Formats: sequence, C-alpha cells, structure tokens
Amino acid sequence: MTRILLHWLVSASAIYITALFIKGIEVDNFWAAMAVAFVMGLFNAIVRPIILFFSMPLVILSLGLLIVIINGAFLYFASAVIEGFRVQSFWTACFGSVIISVFSFLLGWLIGLGKSDKEKK
Repeated sequence: MTRILLHWLVSASAIYITALFIKGIEVDNFWAAMAVAFVMGLFNAIVRPIILFFSMPLVILSLGLLIVIINGAFLYFASAVIEGFRVQSFWTACFGSVIISVFSFLLGWLIGLGKSDKEKK
C-alpha cells in the first residue's frame, strides 16, 4: 500500500514539475496534480491495457510511437475532466506525457522505487 502511495506522489510531482517547464500545461496547485495522477493511474490500470491490446499491430508498425499518442490522449482527457489542470492542445499533451514519464522515472529512481525488497537489503 505504501508503494502505491509513493507511486502516486511521484506521478503527481512529475506532473507538477512538467507544468513548470512546459508552456501550455498548467496546474493550479499540487492537489490538482494529485487528482491528475489519480485519474491517469485509473486510465493506465483499466483503459490502457484494452486499448493497447486492440491497437498492438499499429503500435508495432509505428515502433511504439502510438503509445505516445495514447498517453497524450489520456493526459488531454484528464485536462477536460479535472478542474485546475489545463492542457493547451493535443500535441502539447503528447509532448507533456513524454516529459512526465521522464520526470517520473527520474524521481522514482532517486527515491528507489524501482528496487525490489531483496535489492534494498
């Protein structure tokens, strides 16, 4: 349970940091970033596997670039659902999703989220 909360906090931090660097992505406060991270987590857990299953041939043909489009669409949809979070355009959302992924990876790496319990000892 603690691991899930840490992932949520890392994702929210990455979203907030991305909004500071990317013109066209705005987050009013950290609570809005937490809401975006929650909605994105739900999308990634429930909807994303279904979409990836049906689009797998196109993902392979595009060498994985379609995944960036799918993640951008999720981020753009989150901006329509969550008050206090705005994305200027669909392409800004696609670029922002890549930057959020990079920041999430870096923050997770810094706090050791990728390590298993055996590696920590």
